[in-house]
Amino acid sequence: MYRGENCRPDLLYLRFVRIERMRREEGKLKELRELLGELCVPEARIGCAVGEELLQLDGEGMPCPETAFARALFGDYRIYAYVPEPLTGQMTGDLIASLDDMAQILGYRVPLRSRDELRGRFCAYLLKGEGILALGRTPKETATAVRMVKKALRVEIAGRRLGGTRHLSPVLCALEHLVYRKKYSRNEVQADS
Repeated sequence: MYRGENCRPDLLYLRFVRIERMRREEGKLKELRELLGELCVPEARIGCAVGEELLQLDGEGMPCPETAFARALFGDYRIYAYVPEPLTGQMTGDLIASLDDMAQILGYRVPLRSRDELRGRFCAYLLKGEGILALGRTPKETATAVRMVKKALRVEIAGRRLGGTRHLSPVLCALEHLVYRKKYSRNEVQADS
């Protein structure tokens, strides 16, 4: 009855589901592009994980770091934004929370890494001398992570020039981040679905 693998109904259904899912994710990427435009970062490169594949909004292929490690790092984060930021070259270590809104959105620290050293599961990464990589479950969460990292980076660099910054307690940061993820962020994810 069926000729070849391409005619099987179960495979046709899976292809249809994949195409519909990619269309839905593409709409989310366009929403993220608008949110990042409002933050004055139109040069951001964005994409998302759809099953085992990476969907990129821009026509040209994403350079490393995104495609090289995204599948391993995503976890429940599906959307990413890579924003060039020259201030990361002035950082000598991880960005530790000195602002309560950073602690709430991003947790205790944002690690400073090179492209080859990206490990662990964080909401954002600083790529040494290159930029910011932010991960999120929704376009709004990803844009908020970009905004928080940029803000915290400027505060940290200005604070170092003035004699150093005072960092928040890791316990307080973990508690604030947990409440954000379980209460506020969950509502956004449910509304986005």
